[in-house]
Order: sequence, then structure tokens, then C-alpha cells
Amino acid sequence: MPTQIQVMNRYVPGDPVVGAAITFDHDNEDVKTPRTAANGFVTVSTEGLSDGNHVVRITPRYTSDLQVGPDIAEDLAVSVTRMFRSLEVGITVLKGKVQAVNSLPGQQSRGTVAAGTNPVRVLLQPMYHRSPHQNPNFRTHEKITLIVVHQTAGSTNIGGTLTWFENQQANPNDNVSSNYVVSAEANPQVVKVVQDTSRAWHAGGPGQTWWGEADVNNFAIGIELSHKAKTPWPDAQVGALIGLLEMLLNAYPSIKRHRIVGHTDVLLIDRDCPGLEFDWAALEKFGLGMVPNGGAISLDDAYGGFFRLRPTGHLRKNDRDTLRVWGGGNPWPASPAVAGAGGAVIDTVSGNPIRELQTDLQDIGYFAPSDGNFDARTEFAVMMFQKHFFSGSRRTLIHASDRGKVDQVTAEFIKRVRP
Repeated sequence: MPTQIQVMNRYVPGDPVVGAAITFDHDNEDVKTPRTAANGFVTVSTEGLSDGNHVVRITPRYTSDLQVGPDIAEDLAVSVTRMFRSLEVGITVLKGKVQAVNSLPGQQSRGTVAAGTNPVRVLLQPMYHRSPHQNPNFRTHEKITLIVVHQTAGSTNIGGTLTWFENQQANPNDNVSSNYVVSAEANPQVVKVVQDTSRAWHAGGPGQTWWGEADVNNFAIGIELSHKAKTPWPDAQVGALIGLLEMLLNAYPSIKRHRIVGHTDVLLIDRDCPGLEFDWAALEKFGLGMVPNGGAISLDDAYGGFFRLRPTGHLRKNDRDTLRVWGGGNPWPASPAVAGAGGAVIDTVSGNPIRELQTDLQDIGYFAPSDGNFDARTEFAVMMFQKHFFSGSRRTLIHASDRGKVDQVTAEFIKRVRP
């Protein structure tokens, strides 16, 4: 008797795979090969199959054996919205009727099968799940100069993320996307959502900057990690991210290895993304991201010698170079040059420590003024720096009460990270 096969998206319930070819026992496709209809169903003839075990191969209309990365989907037309892995499944036939269906070894990352023999239900691994929330063909390869890492925060459901990126939201501000999504499975999978040369909507609007460049979406690739906020990060998922980053760096020499940042780094609003649990040090081991240079450094001459004089002090909000107020206290004595005119030697802060701090933050990439006034914008830049470098395995290096203020540990890291 004829057998029905239904082929669906592994991650998104109700999303059929259209136009997939069904062949048996490694037969070649031809014009007569049955293909799935708009609902993902196809009827195939199993009456002519001998009793015993057979292999069914499901070949999507758009597929590839390559890893998901820069080479996937870049040449597809806007009208093409899906790519899936091909999959082979085993069936057992008796008198033309399918008796059992089973997954085959080595096929786990390509898809799976659900219960049932008529219809046989097959779930394919998506490779490309196009989001309409983008600007297609927006840029050349050379214009891609930054990678921004995100977390979904709400849950680890990659299917929910793909659906959110695809559908029109009630609030237009929620119509977002990224270039890639990485699942949180034991064997994490990568799905492309927006082509690399298209502009994804993942890092806010023109107010979001990095290294003085406005509108990060214009020049950045966004990677969304399916991860629930405030929970540990699976090593396998971080490993999948590292593999994807290496592919992107190899494909786009315009992205320098230090230009891999988190969503928090480029935002001008307070948000934990990819979160304080994310361990940037795990990426730094592979030379990825803003890697601090060497070990501890001397701050004797940095920031006007403030930390030599106040090792446990903090540069903080409302400090001002013009008023000679540093550390949140009273004005310091006159500079050594002025004091020395009268023959006295006064051990005091010199120069413009706040302006030096602001310049360092700007050189790293953060948005900060250059006026020598530790204002709310400077405080915010310090806080974002700390969220990046004092997360994961380094989270306990500073106290929670020190965030937004520059203690000696923060100052050392700023100097180590500064190009």
C-alpha cells in the first residue's frame, strides 16, 4: 500500500519542508522522484520494496553538507527562505507496508524521526531560516568589521527564537533578527537567519556605537545564543560559538580578532547581554575578542598616580579634573610643579586622570566623553567595560558595589586591554 511521508522543520512546529525529494536505497533523483507538497506531505510507493530493511533519503530542494557559516545561503535569492540538511532514515518493510522507522548512525545532526509508520514523520535540521527583518544585500564583505554576541535570555528554545525573528510582532520595535542563532543542545547546531552581506536588526539603531562608528548594525554580524539568562553556559555551546567565530574571521579579513564584543558593549542602555555568566576568558584563550595583554601592570604613573597614592581608592562619578577632585572626596593639593615653586614637595595627583580614563575607554571602543568630568556617560562606559571583563570566571575580581567605579583592578584591566 502507498505510504505517506511528512517532512517538517525540526525546530519549528508546523513549518513544512517543501519540495524535498524522497528516494530509496540510494537511487538517483529524476523528474519522477516524488517531492513533498506545500504541507510537507508526499505519498510514495512502497509496494515494490522487498521485505526487510531499506534506506529512505530525504533531500531538500536547498541543502548543503558544509558547516553553517559564511558559505551557506549567501547566493540564495530573497524568495528562498529555507535550507535544510538532507537525512537518511531506516525503514523495515513487510509486504509493501512500513513496519518500523529508525534513525541511522551518523545522522543525528541532520534530523530525526518521530513515532508512526504511516505517515512516516521526519524532522529535518534547518540550516537557513530567513528572517524578513533585515536589509538585503546591504554591504560588501569589506564593510563587515565587527561581531556582536547576544543571548536570547528568555529561554533555550531555538525554535521560539527562529519564529520570533520570522514573524511580524505587534510592537514594531520587536521586529529583530541576527545573522546566526546557536542552539543549546548537547550537540549544538548553528542556523543562519540573515545573510552575512545583509544588515540584521540586532544591535539597536544609530545610537549604538563602537569605536566611534554609529549604527552597529551597518557593519556588524550578530550571533544569537539560545540561552536562559542567569544560568550556566554549556561548554559545548561556547565551543560551537568559537568554531563559528573562526569561520567568520577566515572569511572576512576585515574583522580583526579583537573586534568581537557583546551586545552590552555597544549599547547605550543598561542590559546584561550575553550576561555576567558568560565567560569571555574562554574565547580569549583562542585569541578571540578583546584580550587583555600580559599580567598585572604598575599603575604608579597612570591616572596621575592616583592608585599609587590611594591603592584602595576609586575614581568615581562627579570626579573632575578641573576641580582637582578625584576619589569622591575634597580637592587635592596643587600639582607638584606648582607646589615645588615654594620649595615644598607635595605628594599629590597630577595631570588629568579622568580625561586619561575617558581616552582609554574610547581607544578600547566604548562611548565616553573627553571632558575630564566623570559624569553619567563615563560611569556607564565603565560599567559596560566591567560587565564584559568581570563576568564568568572573572566575576568575583571586583565587588558588586564597585561596578561603575574604577578601582585598582578595573584600572589595571583597562590599561591591559587598551590597544
